[in-house]
Amino acid sequence: MDNLEDWDDGKMKLINLVEQLRHHEHGELEARFGTVENGRFKAGVTVNFFKKCLSMCESFKEWSSVSDWAIRKDFFFSNSTRVSMYTENQELKTIAVQKKKIKSITNKIENNLTFDKSNVFPSGLRLSLSTENPTDYSENETPKLIRFKYTKQFFTLSGWSFDFSKTFTSDDFQNVMDSCACLERFGNEENQDFTYEIEIELQKKTYLSLHSNEHISNSLIMKIFDFLLPIHKIKLLH
Repeated sequence: MDNLEDWDDGKMKLINLVEQLRHHEHGELEARFGTVENGRFKAGVTVNFFKKCLSMCESFKEWSSVSDWAIRKDFFFSNSTRVSMYTENQELKTIAVQKKKIKSITNKIENNLTFDKSNVFPSGLRLSLSTENPTDYSENETPKLIRFKYTKQFFTLSGWSFDFSKTFTSDDFQNVMDSCACLERFGNEENQDFTYEIEIELQKKTYLSLHSNEHISNSLIMKIFDFLLPIHKIKLLH
């Protein structure tokens, strides 16, 4: 692919991520779009890009399954512990995990499009491997951050998911509660207080046993370019 002509080191790093994934029972391989400022990646895309990509996925009819929009409440504690609350089959679920970042690859998406004056397309791409191991937590501890996440997921037959999320994060519980109520009432409306995120993640570990590291890496890159243009190029930063 011409888009990756200068990305040989990045490709090797991604292949290595896939290899490491094989050795982590609770590992997660994912790609996120965002921006890069001073070499630092920040997740989140423009509303226009979010809506464009969401519309593409909604028009595709060959998904294995598609979830309805759903809210998840995340409470972040010390030691990288996250407690998530969500409703499944009309039953409230609570799970606690300890997240550990294994490795990430930060890339710049080169965008020299003369018509993209408002920077609709993302300027950054992060490929990452992390683990989320089940853990215990104290109900008496005060969370450091609270995040409400309004998400719709599209699942492929082979085991990938395309996740679209509108999120709001704060250390002020009441502030987050108000935003959550806004999401529940006006979820389809734009809101400048929300962060709009797009994530591509490998969901089924059985996919690892069926394909090589290079095949899986190429599959992820091809899915990323489903949302970009042929003129876009990926440049490895670190």
